[in-house]
Amino acid sequence: MYEEILIPKASVQYNDFTGTSAADKHDRADIHTFLEEKELISDSQYIVGIRIRVSEVHDHVPDASITVYYLNKGQTLSKAEKIYAKSFDMNVMEVFHLFKRFEILLEPYKEGQLKARMEEVELVVEGEYIDNN
Repeated sequence: MYEEILIPKASVQYNDFTGTSAADKHDRADIHTFLEEKELISDSQYIVGIRIRVSEVHDHVPDASITVYYLNKGQTLSKAEKIYAKSFDMNVMEVFHLFKRFEILLEPYKEGQLKARMEEVELVVEGEYIDNN
């Protein structure tokens, strides 16, 4: 059912930092279930991409703008004539609750340089982990 797809690169106004992200589906409250409950997609459709955008974080945490890209089951991305998209806003913390684990790695230089250098040199972790909660 699922196939490898090329997701467009994330981009913001200046792209001062670029990188990668990864997430694990939540066992109980995943994004597909959430979208079905909100009647944004049906069980006959499946997600092929998710864009999460947050803008202008200053004195408060704004809502995230979510765009979900999906197909009808039975279609493959490589042969689909249409990719469907639905956009909506939701609280940033609620977005993160739809995933079991979420990681974003950003670097202020050309993408891939940090990873390449970390494979070539010793990584020195200084101090103790600081929990700001």
